[in-house]
Amino acid sequence: MASFHQITVIGYAGGDVDLRHTGEGDPVAGFSLGVTDKSKSGDEHTEWYRCSVWGKSADVANEYIRKGGQVMVIGRPRVETFKRRDMTIGAMCHITVDRFVLLGNATGEGKPDVAFTPTSSSTADAPATAQFSDDEIPL
Repeated sequence: MASFHQITVIGYAGGDVDLRHTGEGDPVAGFSLGVTDKSKSGDEHTEWYRCSVWGKSADVANEYIRKGGQVMVIGRPRVETFKRRDMTIGAMCHITVDRFVLLGNATGEGKPDVAFTPTSSSTADAPATAQFSDDEIPL
């Protein structure tokens, strides 16, 4: 029987998109997505997700996703571990995005409900793993 693993996250972009190209010239857009939970006592905790968008959708993400913009991403999660500068081990959830929806910016303005679903060929070429340095992870 086949397996299925998908995550849906709504959060705010931690920075503008970082657009890069693979050795074959395919675009890859990377950005962080922060989700803040508030407890009844008023405490806040932010979880960070590292997102990557491949192919034609990477160009769309680069054009529209900006720091502070609210975005919904749907994709395949993977937890990655890394060493911090102080040599402690950290972990981060990385999402290979299959679909994203722009919900607006931090003030609620912007282009709400702009959705983009990449073609199946653009995500099929995504590598199974990706490496990130601690400089790329917002603190």
